[in-house]
Amino acid sequence: MGRAADGKGHLAALGRAQMLADQGKYPGALRHYDAAIRAAPGLAEAHFGKAYCLFNMNRLNEAARCCDEAVRLDSKFPLARYLKGTCLAGKKRYREAIGCFNAALRLDPRLHAAYDSKSLCLLKLGKYRMAIRSCNSALRIGPKQAEVRACKAECLYNLGRSAAAVKCCNGALRIDPECAWAYAVKGNALRDLERYGEAVKCYDKFLRLMPGDEDALAGKARCLRALSVNERPFGA
Repeated sequence: MGRAADGKGHLAALGRAQMLADQGKYPGALRHYDAAIRAAPGLAEAHFGKAYCLFNMNRLNEAARCCDEAVRLDSKFPLARYLKGTCLAGKKRYREAIGCFNAALRLDPRLHAAYDSKSLCLLKLGKYRMAIRSCNSALRIGPKQAEVRACKAECLYNLGRSAAAVKCCNGALRIDPECAWAYAVKGNALRDLERYGEAVKCYDKFLRLMPGDEDALAGKARCLRALSVNERPFGA
């Protein structure tokens, strides 16, 4: 949030707002952004900052409107377009969100967060091949992103490419050994490959991070049943 500002009388309010926002004190930051906007109504940076606070307060519709105002004032503001997309994704308006992410990427092709979020929206829409391409674009910019690798792994898994999904999860876990998403996808993929013992270990690691998850418990139970059948004496 460091774009140039015009007008006078806004600098103290803007600086205070940014400091409070960085500390996660969003209601206080919001008051100072409003003061900056009153002093300099044409300040796109202040409208974006206000949107950022509203987003973090889960006031998504208001945040999206503030992003629109920031873009109206500064059409070449990729972060405002990206944040609006994030608001829309939070409302499950995935196609509209993707349009915002694409607009942000046209302005800043190295904004990997836009690729990350676009990938998630495509995954939600079942557009797995497109999501994989988006993940690959994100990873070319920032290769050490465990969550993006886990997203790609889930897409591969949903396309029936379980072995490739396992490999992708391994890459995610090398970056972040506590990436719960990667353990979940890897467990499912190993189960489908009938590597039940390994799958159980993945589910256990996932459940340590996400206790009580019903899907993981069900997946683990299926693997344990398969192992018990395999271990029965012949003819028993």
